[in-house]
Amino acid sequence: MKLRQIETIAALVESANTQIEGARVSARRADLQARQSLERIEKRDGNVARLIWGREQQLLRARNATATLDSLTHQRKLREAEIAAARSELAFLQAQLARTEGRVEFSEADRDTLMGDLDARLKALDAELGAGLAAADRARKSLAEA
Repeated sequence: MKLRQIETIAALVESANTQIEGARVSARRADLQARQSLERIEKRDGNVARLIWGREQQLLRARNATATLDSLTHQRKLREAEIAAARSELAFLQAQLARTEGRVEFSEADRDTLMGDLDARLKALDAELGAGLAAADRARKSLAEA
């Protein structure tokens, strides 16, 4: 269970790394476009008001990309902390298991109780399976009649 949790979180970290790289590229592109807009404004190359508006849009895109990058970086750090905590807990559980392995004994009463619980659960699952098969059979018949 813990190993799957660690693998899942590691996949999320890898995904965050990919998203972070994409956000970095977007931030660089928006920054470059904002600088190019500023150069056009300074040269008064075209409609200045439109150029100023375009530059403001590029600056907003750059700020958005930077905020996204910061958010993704923070998420990655959180996931890495989760992985570290899960690995630590897994190591603790493995150490506990190693210490108790071979020393665990069940009394006859415990075994009987466990076996009774398992039998009851098996009967409940059999009844549930029977009900499910009956419902599926009724559905098939109803579909065949339609």
